[in-house]
Amino acid sequence: SSKFTERYSDYIHLGVEEWRKVNLDHEKLGKKAVLFIMTDDTKNCDDVGEYLEQTYPEFKDAVLVIHTNNNGEISESDSKKSKEELEKLRKQSNQIDTWNSPYKAIVSVLMLKEGWDVRNVTTIVGLRPYASKSNILPEQTLGRGLRRMYVGTDAVEYVSVVGTDAFMDFVESIKSEGVLLERRPMGKDTKPNGPMVIEVDNENVKKDVGELDIEVPILTPRVYREYKRLEELNPASFDHKKVEYKRFSESQLREIIFKDITTGEINHITELDSNAVTDYRSVIGYFTQVIMKDLRLVSGYDVLYGKVKEFISHHLFTAVVEIDNLNTIRNLSELEATKTVIETFKKKINELTIQDKGIAEIRDYIQLRKTRPFVVKDQGFLLPQKSVFNKVVGDSHLELLFASFLERCQDVISYTKNYFAVNFRIDYVNAHGDISNYYPDFVVKTSPREIWIVETKGEEDLDVPIKMERLKKWCEDINAAQNKYYFNFVFVEQEDFEKYSPKSFEELIKSFRKYKDNKEASFTYFSEDIVSFHVFTLNIEFEEVTEQLITSFKNSLALVLEVSPENIVILGLRPGSTSLLLGIKNFAVSIPENIQSLLPEFKLAGFLALKTIPDLLTFISYASKDRLTVQGVYYFLKYENLEPWMDIHEIMGGNEWDYKIFKALESSTSFVFCLSSNSIERLKKKETLYKELRTALEKAEQIGPDDTYMIPLRLDDSKYPTEIKKYQVLDWDVDKDRLLVALRERSKQLKI
Repeated sequence: SSKFTERYSDYIHLGVEEWRKVNLDHEKLGKKAVLFIMTDDTKNCDDVGEYLEQTYPEFKDAVLVIHTNNNGEISESDSKKSKEELEKLRKQSNQIDTWNSPYKAIVSVLMLKEGWDVRNVTTIVGLRPYASKSNILPEQTLGRGLRRMYVGTDAVEYVSVVGTDAFMDFVESIKSEGVLLERRPMGKDTKPNGPMVIEVDNENVKKDVGELDIEVPILTPRVYREYKRLEELNPASFDHKKVEYKRFSESQLREIIFKDITTGEINHITELDSNAVTDYRSVIGYFTQVIMKDLRLVSGYDVLYGKVKEFISHHLFTAVVEIDNLNTIRNLSELEATKTVIETFKKKINELTIQDKGIAEIRDYIQLRKTRPFVVKDQGFLLPQKSVFNKVVGDSHLELLFASFLERCQDVISYTKNYFAVNFRIDYVNAHGDISNYYPDFVVKTSPREIWIVETKGEEDLDVPIKMERLKKWCEDINAAQNKYYFNFVFVEQEDFEKYSPKSFEELIKSFRKYKDNKEASFTYFSEDIVSFHVFTLNIEFEEVTEQLITSFKNSLALVLEVSPENIVILGLRPGSTSLLLGIKNFAVSIPENIQSLLPEFKLAGFLALKTIPDLLTFISYASKDRLTVQGVYYFLKYENLEPWMDIHEIMGGNEWDYKIFKALESSTSFVFCLSSNSIERLKKKETLYKELRTALEKAEQIGPDDTYMIPLRLDDSKYPTEIKKYQVLDWDVDKDRLLVALRERSKQLKI
């Protein structure tokens, strides 16, 4: 067609579809998404602007058409408008980010250049047939559309670029400027290329948001800094290690450099010639400012300056020094001296000024259902049923595993991951002696009146014991200040959580007692030569289970069974109960049915013999673009002890990729094929995913139709490929329970 909009209508429509997909999410976050269309001349600008307004209702009276010259500047000659009209256009283009502006789209010959400070361009449609001889730079064309909308967050932001082949080839050259380009499917049925949005799940009809809501009190700070006490600092009493005073040559004294004690970056340089008069005041001022900045002191400069000066003159070095001597200033630039001054003052100021009020009062309440939408960086997530939020994002493997556990707990009403946007924080004094804020990981409601604060941890750092002690005190303060809710806390270590796999929240809080007052039982774990396993349940309270009691029980049982105590090993305490798991080494023995009467000194509620369990392996096959969704599948099956195998969790650095994958396929007892538009696209390329599916189909044929091996799991509305049409397909969104039934049925078939 000779008409510009008819010739490029498909490109324009695709751009509008991409804009529509992200517009709603950005609106929830208080941002307006802007569509930008670039044409080849001013006549076609008018054509596209009119077409947008007539074709798409949301762009009626919402398109700003601007004529620019070849440099992207709004000019009087190109637009045939007066200076007043041009000024109005410039103002309108700069205000398009705001809700005061009625415009949602801009149509122009180029990205606007002159003073255009707009951040909200989410979609660019390029209809200019750029010629190779053009001197227009890609960063000039696209750069204004690559500014961050969400400054101060770590969310990944995307700009969707649609265009003619010539335009897209031109766009590729922006890679040289460090911009990452990624080709993704576009259109109505594809996922939006926008940031991950967390919001209250009000539109989910399966959720009662009011029932799931959790109220968390906000306490007044318990710890604070008493600035007036700086006067009481006594440098003579500082218990620091004195620094040796060195003598430097004349050449070493000409340039004096002060570096940051942690980063090594140069912070302060003093250059002197032989006739210079030494001014020590800038150096004392430098130390004073660094100390105040690190401690976030807002006042007291004059007092602290005098204390620093006194400390350096009389107490820092092994001898009293002249502070205005050039050699002294050179000594102060040495790392040992710099660090001693700054760290000693920080420690002593903290000891002197940080106070604990001893009490805290409720200032307000956080209601989760009132949290405004916010963005997070793309990472693994779950779609929860027991949280007011639409997604639970995990900053670690453990957090997603724990969220999956909470979803399955019958004794949990609701829970939340404590996002920064929720703003539940507790003030505390960290391991360095500074006032800081602690954000617990989860808040869990187990009854209308009982709420638990949960801290999950893979590896402990120096601050963990301090945080837990502060959390304990916070719970005490809250419970003393009100009686509407009872707050408690639990600390969950990753190693124990994965080892014991508690089945309920009650089991968890009974078993995970670290940082509680109650005495904890400790155990030794063995794995060699165990022939049989037995579970003995003691009819006592958990707190009564001590290491001495377990040793006594083991010796008494060995006596009854007529085996050496060394043949009985304690494998551990079963989570949430007083059930001891014992293993018998080297030979099998039969436990007498009347064991209760044979061990009268112990209150036994019962015992159970366990069979050896063969290995189970559920292989998860998926397209890499579905990784975030499939992570949810992995953690769901992981919690159910169905041993999922997913490449990113199993293949380590240096491993041979194909070998590890097909070794796992060979050992697999079930094969879950994650079906999506992405995986169908990857199958066409006949690469790794295709080979995985072919291998699994061959194995399914060998196993036969009576046993369940191949389980297609659909992630979106994509059609079934021919290869798996004969197998029942499950939908991830609605068939999670059916997936568990299928895999557990497979366990029965294997006699597990």
